[in-house]
Amino acid sequence: MEKSESEVVLDALNLNPQLFCNEVLNNVDDVLDEAFRFFYQDLSTKLNIQGTQRSQYLKKGVDCILQKVQSVLDKQLGAWENYILRHCFSLPRGSYMSFLTLMNEIFAIEDAEKCTYDALSMVDVFFEVHTRKPDI
Repeated sequence: MEKSESEVVLDALNLNPQLFCNEVLNNVDDVLDEAFRFFYQDLSTKLNIQGTQRSQYLKKGVDCILQKVQSVLDKQLGAWENYILRHCFSLPRGSYMSFLTLMNEIFAIEDAEKCTYDALSMVDVFFEVHTRKPDI
């Protein structure tokens, strides 16, 4: 299967959009789990119900709230992932040749310090020009 222009450019920059999305989603899950774990422990301590039947009821209640929050969050993050992959990690048609020209200019620079500065400024200009919305 032939790669799209965007995939070729992303590969050249060593970027993996799906890996980025997976890392973000995993981090959000970790933060959410830790927050609810802390919430349960703090509330259990403040109510002084650790190791009792009330503690089990509290755990069930917190888990129920977590499931509802997780359900809504999963739906929203699914839409975010779809948007990111379709719009933020894709280049407009025709920008591939401009990208190749840009890469050739970057690698033609011999001075390493100058290359870093010039390369970053050229990449900024490239993405500014090729991601700008057309004036209507």
